[in-house]
Amino acid sequence: MKVSTRNIRIIKRTLERLYDEFNIDPLEEEVQLGDDSILIVYPDDMVEEPISVDDFLYYTSDLDHLVREDDSTVRMGRIRQTILDIGYSKYDFRVPNLTYDDEYLSLKVVSNPVLIGLVSSRDGLYDDDYGIFPCSMYQAVELAYKSNTVYSRKEEDELIQAFLYQISSKYDVPIDIGSFFAWADLVEESQPEPYSLSRETLIPYSEAMSYYSKALQIYDPDIRFHHLYKIIEHFSPSISKKMAYEKLNQKLDTLAIVSRDSRYLDSLLDLAKQYQVSLKDKELCKTVLLECIDIVSIFHLLPMTLQKDIAKRCSVKAESLSESSVTILEKVKNELGEVIYMTRNRIVHAKSNWDPSDRACLEADMPEMNEFMKALAKCLIVWNGRQPKEFRV
Repeated sequence: MKVSTRNIRIIKRTLERLYDEFNIDPLEEEVQLGDDSILIVYPDDMVEEPISVDDFLYYTSDLDHLVREDDSTVRMGRIRQTILDIGYSKYDFRVPNLTYDDEYLSLKVVSNPVLIGLVSSRDGLYDDDYGIFPCSMYQAVELAYKSNTVYSRKEEDELIQAFLYQISSKYDVPIDIGSFFAWADLVEESQPEPYSLSRETLIPYSEAMSYYSKALQIYDPDIRFHHLYKIIEHFSPSISKKMAYEKLNQKLDTLAIVSRDSRYLDSLLDLAKQYQVSLKDKELCKTVLLECIDIVSIFHLLPMTLQKDIAKRCSVKAESLSESSVTILEKVKNELGEVIYMTRNRIVHAKSNWDPSDRACLEADMPEMNEFMKALAKCLIVWNGRQPKEFRV
């Protein structure tokens, strides 16, 4: 669309309103018939790229209802823009033009978000002396409705978090909900090819997605490990309960053919004891590994020193793990669970209170260990997403 006799009046009226009410600087040259773009001059900003006439009309169509909902989100009618915290990476140069569409709404990440810029300019949320610009410093996730079906704020938040997790997981980019005055560092890299997501592609939301994104923002390897370990703690109670329910159901299934005597009732008590044991800190990781993880696929991500140590204790060769029996694989998982738990103890306990163990990952190997923990976390998030709703965290 171009500036035409049909729309030039509303465009000029809208610009005047932006100048008067939103602190937007007037254009040096007036809009002319035939123009195919319009520049919004945000105060003390570096935005030099105009937007299309279509986008100008779209983002200024309902200025009466442009509101700042909180420190991260602005909304105008059926459009929501939420500021992103990209951490140490620049989204534009690490991630393709990623979009999500279903029959009700669309999601995308936008640079120089117009609604964020208008609210920042209107509310004075900028300071050129400190490099805080109203629009160009921000990237936002934009949610736009296509129909009359509108989600609750909670449902929107969960869908956005699931969308952002897809980015964090696939491109190793720490990305999360940010706030006004956030800053993102720039890196000079080429942008990957764009692609689209479908509803079926997104993993159902869980709080672990936010834990994962926050972990990527941490530089210290020990602290990053601890945040990734929280994902194990997040899922393990539900996993233990699911395992206990299955074993209990198997016992109850036999009532038609066995006697309800003391031996049978004792076996139920034993199951209850096993469940309580599985909830202890020392058993959490083992439970998760045994129930949810294909260790053969991710074992090679462990530091080489740990691969050799665990393989030696389990009397197996790391390179032939895929040929091992179920019993051996369970032994490997138990050994690995011990290593992860001991590593966690080395980090969270003061040295004076920690009993050193040769099974804890060495500090020098922690960056590699975190690559394994990231893979483990992704597997758990996927595992949780495909569980029935009654077992999903």
